[in-house]
Amino acid sequence: MARGRCAAGVFAGPRRWYNSRVSRHTGLTPPGPSAATSSTASLIYTDRYGGVWYLHEGRTKTGKSRYFVAREPGEGACGALPPGMEFRESINGVVSVAKVVVGGPSIPPEDVALVKAELARHDHLWKCAAAAERGELVVYEAQGISPAEVVGFMAKLGFPVEPSRVAASPRRNYTAVMKFVPEAKPGTYSLSRYVYRGVGAWQWLDHGSLARLAKEYLRHIGTDAFYELM
Repeated sequence: MARGRCAAGVFAGPRRWYNSRVSRHTGLTPPGPSAATSSTASLIYTDRYGGVWYLHEGRTKTGKSRYFVAREPGEGACGALPPGMEFRESINGVVSVAKVVVGGPSIPPEDVALVKAELARHDHLWKCAAAAERGELVVYEAQGISPAEVVGFMAKLGFPVEPSRVAASPRRNYTAVMKFVPEAKPGTYSLSRYVYRGVGAWQWLDHGSLARLAKEYLRHIGTDAFYELM
């Protein structure tokens, strides 16, 4: 295969994977095929914020193929992912191309839903999110403040602001604060929290059923009690 070229692919898999020649897309939904003037066919991935990433193929120093994404199509634009590779997007919207992980632990969707439901029970956890990441169920806390907090803060300063005039940013920066790692016995997990001392590390807290761990520990996120969990 010549450098920077690969066979054009066709639409397959999740709705946000396309083979298309498109212009930059700024909406919140995946773009459909477009009749842009570019002659470069590139498989594109639309991230959770509506940003478009174009698949490219390059070469390592040893001549092996490597795949990456870029904001604009350029040299090496590629129309198909090879078998065993997939797009991967982090909780913060960072897109990459990585090998498909075969085997290993997996997190059932109902377990992710259970943790999300427990987070939703507590008003102060509105900034938290949960997602399955590489065989672990990770809980994240977003940085920043809510529109409601902005309104309250401005009111205290004597500058009342209409809530409708405070726009919520669609992009947030998330930091991992807790994680549940599945154990050998189905339905049981090992729980750890993130410790910020030094360079940061994970500290084991407890293990048992996911329902109990979620109910007992998630409520401490964002409070002083979180730092006392041992």
